[in-house]
Amino acid sequence: MRIAFIGHSYHQKTGSSRFWVDLLRQLGTVEQMFGDPDGHALRGWGVEFDENRYDAIVIWQLHEAFQLLSGRHPNVVFVPMYDAMLWAGDFYWKPAFRSAKIACFSWALRREVMRRGAVHAGFQYFPDPSSCAPVEDFSSLRGFFWYRRKEITPAVVFDLCGDAEFERFTVHDAPDPGHEAESDWTAPRTILRLDRTVWSEDGGDYAAAVCNSNVYFAPRPCEGIGMSVLEAMAAGRCVVAPHAPTMNEYISHGTNGLLYVPGRPSHLDFRAARDIGARARESVERGYDRWRTAIPALLDFVATPTAALAGRRPPVAVRNSYAAAPRSGRDGRPLVSVVTVCRNAAAVLPGTMASVLSQAGCSFEYVVLDGESSDGSLEIIRHHAGQLATWRSAPDNGPYDAMNAAPEVARGEFVLFMNAGDSFASDDALQRMFARVPEDAEVVYGHHIYRRDDGSEELSRAADFEMTWSRLQRGQLWFDWLGGIPGHQATAVRRDLLARLRFDTNYRIAADHDLLFRARAQGARFFNSDEVVAIYVAGGLSSRQQEVCWKEWAKIARSHGDAQAADVFYAHFEAVNAAPASRRMDKAGRMAMRTIASLDRYSPLMARIAEQIARNPRARALVRRLLSGAPTRPPQSGAVAAEPRRADTPG
Repeated sequence: MRIAFIGHSYHQKTGSSRFWVDLLRQLGTVEQMFGDPDGHALRGWGVEFDENRYDAIVIWQLHEAFQLLSGRHPNVVFVPMYDAMLWAGDFYWKPAFRSAKIACFSWALRREVMRRGAVHAGFQYFPDPSSCAPVEDFSSLRGFFWYRRKEITPAVVFDLCGDAEFERFTVHDAPDPGHEAESDWTAPRTILRLDRTVWSEDGGDYAAAVCNSNVYFAPRPCEGIGMSVLEAMAAGRCVVAPHAPTMNEYISHGTNGLLYVPGRPSHLDFRAARDIGARARESVERGYDRWRTAIPALLDFVATPTAALAGRRPPVAVRNSYAAAPRSGRDGRPLVSVVTVCRNAAAVLPGTMASVLSQAGCSFEYVVLDGESSDGSLEIIRHHAGQLATWRSAPDNGPYDAMNAAPEVARGEFVLFMNAGDSFASDDALQRMFARVPEDAEVVYGHHIYRRDDGSEELSRAADFEMTWSRLQRGQLWFDWLGGIPGHQATAVRRDLLARLRFDTNYRIAADHDLLFRARAQGARFFNSDEVVAIYVAGGLSSRQQEVCWKEWAKIARSHGDAQAADVFYAHFEAVNAAPASRRMDKAGRMAMRTIASLDRYSPLMARIAEQIARNPRARALVRRLLSGAPTRPPQSGAVAAEPRRADTPG
């Protein structure tokens, strides 16, 4: 193949897109061209650009390059970066993008692309950890922060450190253009030595400072991939990052990194920095294996014309279609009882049962507890009876009443509940979930994918449960805290613990949250497997009865933690969920996006002119003034932080 690679000139300097170009060379010859968002370079070499000379055209982030295309080329691949696609508080999208296949390196980006019906595929990149020397010295804390943007200043980072003592801290003072510090900053007394480095051509001071650190602070509020964060994790550093894409797609708070919500500063706990760093490196090692197994699918995606892929549902990014077959047999792992409780679920039960019965490489049994269905569910269950450990159909008083019967009929050491309609994320999800479980663990959990009614999917990463419990006791509740509670589809509890605690059937929707908190209150030991375990599909009880769900979450939080903080948080929670989605974007931004999209259909040239005007801060300020009748300060440049997402992902 003859491939044209069109990239952002900044990546030509940093080399962050080099791994992608190296992969493309496996398909054929690659001609590299680079440009800036202002389009000057495109008007240079772009004048001679002929799309017909290439079998495939790959556009890396620089969406302005679409002006060079006719929209009729059969094989265009667009690789946008999520941070670069946020504009005026919303996701930037043009009709021209639909002529291309979209390669998504972020779950958040993939969700937005799915909503727009574009041909796409999702991938998660990981660097080779063997190229990063592991950090072993955690006898004292040594921090590193590259000051790049005004959203995250040294003062913000120092505040995150709280009372933790740092023997040494280096600030690399090399801000992005327009983000120079407006005032001096002073380190607190807990930082015993503060060093400052500046930009240099060879980057020697920067590299040395990073090498000498064991705590790494992410420099940007949002990332497309986040190469520097991944490299720090691969080296086993304790990474501190904003709770935003893509950092929160790689990091589980308190497990393999520390996350914080921008604008809501809180002191972080660094006492487990060594263990967090070790789990970070281990997660990159596992991720790198997944990345390598996904490369054949990625190359096939690039080589296949767009029309041939249209209509196909893209595979979930964690399925590992090209991975080696998992080992069979017990392999020293505990027997797990997977239990499905259902009633009149004939439409979705076959998919769930197929997902469970396809699990390989681990020891499990499958139990189905039916609540006297009358819609054909019993015929489906009887068809698979030979593959079930046991099943029954009897009246019950709701799903949690049926779940309380599971310890009586299950034989496994652990019990995991998989609702009808939900599924495991891959055929080896159970194997991965229990691959590294310590012997004393009583609750084993992982992450899940939330599939919304519109078909879009998002990754919900479970936080370290000890951190979740600690924040509940201290009253540090926010959307990230709620989203970090594991879903029961991705949680396995020891059978004897489950039999002793039992679900509180006074809760109709959130009894699983209550059981986890009661287990922790009694000293149960939790283990985060840091694996994507399940796919949870919207439309269950919590989706249909959101108000009841919110009230139950609030009651549970009050019962197990700071009652006043719980009341304050859930009052805000309901207010945000009640707000219309249109408020995410201001009036001027919505008008500009509509204007550009309309022009793009009829005159791409006029659309580009309008886009350049809309991106000008003075022009935006003028439009706002005309719309509001009052002076308005122009917004800061850079990525725009979105509102907290709807926290309707129950446990």
